[in-house]
Amino acid sequence: ELLFSKIEDKTIQEQLDKLEASKKANEAANKKVEPQKDTITFEDFTKLDIRVGTIIEAEKMPKTKKLLKLKVD
Repeated sequence: ELLFSKIEDKTIQEQLDKLEASKKANEAANKKVEPQKDTITFEDFTKLDIRVGTIIEAEKMPKTKKLLKLKVD
């Protein structure tokens, strides 16, 4: 019994053409983007209160698909 079916050259060429077209579209879309916000200074950065925590427990919220209830230490 065959595990894989043979891929025809025509199918391979179609996929390569599709990949090349998406590559050109991505290059056109990746123009130089202007930053949305101004760069802050080091003094402004030191004013921030950044904290790190460890996730102790995560459980799915009922009746939702993407929400989680997290218990953080």
